[in-house]
Amino acid sequence: MIIMGNLMGKLIIANWKMNLPVGSMAGITSFAEKFSPAQKKLLVVAPPYPFLTHVRATGFHTAAQDVSSNEKGAFTGDVSAELLMQAGVNYCIVGHSERRQNHNEGHELLAQKIIQLLNHHITPVFCVGEHADEHASKKTNDVLSAQLHALDNFKDKEIIIAYEPVWAIGTGLNAGPDHIKTVHHYIKQRLGNDTHVLYGGSVNAGNAAAILALREVDGLLIGGASLKPDEMVKILAMV
Repeated sequence: MIIMGNLMGKLIIANWKMNLPVGSMAGITSFAEKFSPAQKKLLVVAPPYPFLTHVRATGFHTAAQDVSSNEKGAFTGDVSAELLMQAGVNYCIVGHSERRQNHNEGHELLAQKIIQLLNHHITPVFCVGEHADEHASKKTNDVLSAQLHALDNFKDKEIIIAYEPVWAIGTGLNAGPDHIKTVHHYIKQRLGNDTHVLYGGSVNAGNAAAILALREVDGLLIGGASLKPDEMVKILAMV
C-alpha cells in the first residue's frame, strides 16, 4: 500500500516542463501575482531547475521535474535529491513519459531515483501511462502493471501516482470519465486503496471539473495549461 497521509483534498501540480510563463523570470512574478495566498497553498509548481527557489519565494509549493539516481559525485548536469531538499522542494516527478521515451529511463533507474527522493524526504510523483497503440489494443492494464513493478520494493512508502495516457499528453485529446475511473481503480487495487492517483493529459479549465468530480481522481498533473494563470485560477476554484 502506498499512502499520502499529509494530503488534504485534491493535489494540483503544474508541470511547466522546459517553459516559463511569458518566457522569463519576470513572467514567474507576474504569474504568481494572479493567485491569492490561499490559492498558492493549493498549487504545486514544477518549473525548470534554475527557477525552483524563485517559484518557492513567490509562495507556491514546488516540485522538481526529475532527479539524479546518484547521491552525489562527478555527474555533470545531474541534480541530486539532497540538492533539491536544500532548495525546499516538496515533490519530484519521476518517470514522466517524456523522460522514459527521450532518455530511455527504465524500471531499475526509476527505482533508484525513488530511493534517493525518499531518503531525502521528498515525495515522488511516479508517472505511468500507455501509448496510443497500446490503448487501442486494450493493453493499458498490462502496460501499467509492468510500469508499477518499479514500486514493488516501496510498500507503505509515501508515493503519489500520476496516470498520464501518453496519447493524451499535449494532443488536445482527453481520456473519457469511464476510462479514467477504470484505470485509477485498477491502480488503487494494485497498490492499495489509500494510494493517491492524479490524472494528467491535456487537462484544462474546460475539462478539469468533470475529471476532479470522479471519486477515483485525487488531483491533476497539468502541462500546457499550467503556464496560463487564468486557466489555473479557474481550476483551483474547482478544488
